[in-house]
This record gives sequence, structure tokens and C-alpha cells, in this order.
Amino acid sequence: MPGTPEEAAERARFDALVAEAAVSVDGWDFSWLDGRATEQRPSWGYARELFDIGAVVYFLRKVIWMVPGFTVGEYRPQLAALHHRIETEGPFVAHTTRFLIEARTPQ
Repeated sequence: MPGTPEEAAERARFDALVAEAAVSVDGWDFSWLDGRATEQRPSWGYARELFDIGAVVYFLRKVIWMVPGFTVGEYRPQLAALHHRIETEGPFVAHTTRFLIEARTPQ
């Protein structure tokens, strides 16, 4: 069933944003996210606001330890639901906590 014109437009936007995120993710350059995401690094951890589903897809393809084995095909239903949430409620915020572990060789 094709759905309403609004649903068709949302699906088209989703598909376009996912297609935009199909760029190379080699290396440590995150400049593709400029204007699509923000990053905050408080002392206790890390937060990144992702403003569209393309940014989410790019981030998950780039930072492979966040969702091991991530592919758009495997997560398409979840991505579509998240796309709708971002479109209606605002950015998705990813949080993580980081630890600095200092190891020393016994003397």
C-alpha cells in the first residue's frame, strides 16, 4: 500500500538521506558530518547530536564498534523509525562514557 502523500514524501527523504551517506568512511576524517551533527565532550563522556538519518548512517558506518556488523539493509526498519522520530521530535543524541585506563609495567 503506497500510503499518504506525506508518508511517501517521508520515505523519499529517508531514501535520499541514506543514499547521501553512502560515501567513503575510510580514515579518521569526520568532516562529512559538518552541519549534520554536533559533538560535545564533557569530562564524563561524550554526546553527539545527529540531525538527520544520513548522519546516523554515516556515523554508524564510520564508528564500527558502536553497532558491530551494521548495514543499512539489516537495520532499515529501525532506521526508518528513527528517521520519523528525528523528523518529528528533533535530533538523535548518542551518549557514551569513556574511561582512561593507565597501565604501568611493574618495576
